[in-house]
Amino acid sequence: MKIALDAAGGDHGLAPNIDGAVQAANAWGVELLLVGPADKIRSELTARGVAQDDARFELIDAPDLVRWTRTPPLPVAPSRARPS
Repeated sequence: MKIALDAAGGDHGLAPNIDGAVQAANAWGVELLLVGPADKIRSELTARGVAQDDARFELIDAPDLVRWTRTPPLPVAPSRARPS
């Protein structure tokens, strides 16, 4: 089974997501698509002893992050009721 994971999602950054991904790969043999900043994901995997050529992990580079501190886009202004 292949699972996609937003590796940078969540309140605590990459570390807990990568921990869970490695645990899932080890326990259940799943393959993971890890989406996020590939260089940082690779560094986290390496710190956990995962080889760069480990086929269970495919990195999808998505370097742009939406942070909670950013103002969300404004919705389209509602149309005003026209008098009949």
